[in-house]
Formats: sequence, structure tokens, C-alpha cells
Amino acid sequence: MNIIESILQQMPGISQAQKKFMVILFSTILLVYGKVNFTNMARYSYLSKKIYRRHFFKGFDFP
Repeated sequence: MNIIESILQQMPGISQAQKKFMVILFSTILLVYGKVNFTNMARYSYLSKKIYRRHFFKGFDFP
């Protein structure tokens, strides 16, 4: 995930928690078989549905 991490390092104003979540999110989306929803992402990663909901509720400003 060096490419994702290097891109996120160049983006100012992103907290360390958001960077970590984005790396996990992108890698999990590539692994999920079938629909990409919070239940399936929680099944294929170590994060829970609750954590995915919390992060998706917050805004993320892509430059």
C-alpha cells in the first residue's frame, strides 16, 4: 500500500486516524467479493461495521 500511503502523506489536513482508515478501506474494497457494504467490509477486515459507519458519517475532502 505504499502508493496510497504516499498520496495520503502529501495531502495536508488529514489526521493519522483518517490516513489509516483510508488505507484499510481501499485494500478491503479490493478484497470484498460481491456487494461492497459495511457488513461485507467488516467481514473481510478487522474493523467493525460501527467503525465504518463512524468514518463514513464524517466528511472527507478530496482535493
